[in-house]
Amino acid sequence: MGLQGYKRLSKLGEGGMATVYRGVQESLQRPVAIKVLAANLADEPEVLQRFEAESMIIAQLNHPHIIHVIDKGLTADGQPYFVMEFVEGMTLEDAINRDKLDNAKKLEVLVQVCKALSYAHKNGVIHRDIKPANVLLDKAWEVRIADFGIAHFFTDSLAQTRPGASSRSSAAGASLTMGTSAYMAPELLASGQASERSDLYALGVMMYELFTGIVPAPGAPGAHEVVPDIELGLSELIASCMAEEVDDRPMSADDVHRDLLFLSQGQHLSPRQRVDADRNISVLIETYPGSEFSVLDVLKDEPSSAVFLYEDQTREVLYIVKRLSLQSAGLREHKILARHPHPNIVTVHGVSTHGDKASIIMAYMEGGTLADQIGPKIAPSKAFEWGAAIAQGLKFAHKHKVYHGNLRPSAIFMDDETVVRLSGFGIPSESESRPADQSRGRPDAVAAQADMKALGAILWQALTGSSPELRHIPKPESSTGKVGNTVRLRTTRGRTAVVSDGLGNLPESLRRVLDRLLSDDPKEIYPTIDAAAIDLATASKDARLLEKQVKVDAIKREAAKVAKTSQRLDRARTGRKLILPAILILLSTAAVALELYNGYFSTQVWPVARHYIEDMQSSEVWRQHVTPLLEHVAPGS
Repeated sequence: MGLQGYKRLSKLGEGGMATVYRGVQESLQRPVAIKVLAANLADEPEVLQRFEAESMIIAQLNHPHIIHVIDKGLTADGQPYFVMEFVEGMTLEDAINRDKLDNAKKLEVLVQVCKALSYAHKNGVIHRDIKPANVLLDKAWEVRIADFGIAHFFTDSLAQTRPGASSRSSAAGASLTMGTSAYMAPELLASGQASERSDLYALGVMMYELFTGIVPAPGAPGAHEVVPDIELGLSELIASCMAEEVDDRPMSADDVHRDLLFLSQGQHLSPRQRVDADRNISVLIETYPGSEFSVLDVLKDEPSSAVFLYEDQTREVLYIVKRLSLQSAGLREHKILARHPHPNIVTVHGVSTHGDKASIIMAYMEGGTLADQIGPKIAPSKAFEWGAAIAQGLKFAHKHKVYHGNLRPSAIFMDDETVVRLSGFGIPSESESRPADQSRGRPDAVAAQADMKALGAILWQALTGSSPELRHIPKPESSTGKVGNTVRLRTTRGRTAVVSDGLGNLPESLRRVLDRLLSDDPKEIYPTIDAAAIDLATASKDARLLEKQVKVDAIKREAAKVAKTSQRLDRARTGRKLILPAILILLSTAAVALELYNGYFSTQVWPVARHYIEDMQSSEVWRQHVTPLLEHVAPGS
């Protein structure tokens, strides 16, 4: 088989749904994995439609524990294919079969799987086929989950035999269902309808298999009954994930992740990480005397900084500890914020120094980061709500001469009530780490403008699903320009943001706010974050009202369609209903004639026809059609 742009294809494996090849991407000379969907699926229009619609969403998932889809297309024979990063290692299925993992490694793998599921679910993507064969482990035991959402291409139309379905498609559906049914939630098997908690069911089955070596059948005994060494709390967590009823399962992957951390108590950490984490406990005890602390996780582990998660077992509270070099930027900013809290800034409990290291103690945010939720396009009302909250946090910080300097989605957190909170003030990214004295070198106005422009970029990413792309333009002639109908240019010191306008029907008033945040024109930019905060608050309200109006208009359109259909039906019914009045009028005319001769109507017809005529006079048909006619013929009658 050959694919344009790829060479040295060799088959890695084949199943009922797809064949996987290893190859080399010619443009970048890097190894890739290519999954080509089965030939018999190319005959299914629904599969191809879903492939086109959903593969774009899947490709936007950008998480360290999710295989990144880098290309897609159709083969010469019309078979859909995905191109993904190649992972050198093994599947979790291989690791289970070879008994390669101790309990600490198993917990580490599951923690990473939960992080990936949480990210995907917050971006509206359900896996639908979680199983050990779809969990890849690289040589450092880092997890990558493959095939996100791909199973959805085959559900409904293929996983269940439909009247009129081809025998080939039915066979493909049967193959899919048989191949993964042990991990599929009851509701998915019954109806093909999946939710985030369907993935949690599959996760529970995988956890059971990981710790017992057995794929559980319905009604299987608890994991601790099969392997007595398994902690009861872990067995109960597995059982709750595998609950038959959806509502009996954990609410989210975040809940499972948190429970795993409490159960592991840092078992999944490396010896070096545990030693590093233990050093921070003395700092926590100084801040909170009388409490007992245990490390739950290492959230970041880089040469210049590390981030740890701790549990205060006495108060049952979680804390984040950031450890930095004493020369690192950001310490001054966090000391100020420790004295001046704000509802849109992550609470800083304290800053302490020990030797050549500094520790920042902060509140733990249950809701994760904005980066977890900013994948595909976000509704304008939600995006501008976030923007208004970010602006309030920046406004407060700027008032105290505190500037962020590295504002990005991963530095913006959500608490357990989904309130936006900013973090990382003054701390540069790893790629541009700078000493503390250099961080104070920028004038306040420049630092404030940088924060506002970063806020604009975050809003753009939320609204369009992609970030403005920076490209070097040697000789910029103007600060703004047009390229075709869909691209705008903004120039900053020889670097131009080439921005594809994916804003759709965003109203001009909201575009204007975004333009001013991203502009380089001194006449256009906001002078301070205070002015931007006012406009963003107004834009947030306007966006909500506009979305409500869109919904109202949609309801009106549907109502108009229903009314139009009803009118057509009424006209048809009216035609039938007027037959009876016409007959009665003819009978009445005949009766009058007979009455004139021998009183026949009053003695014979009226007693029988009276209640029919009275009912007809009170009917809607009479009111709409007969009464106007009588008024026209005999006004006032």
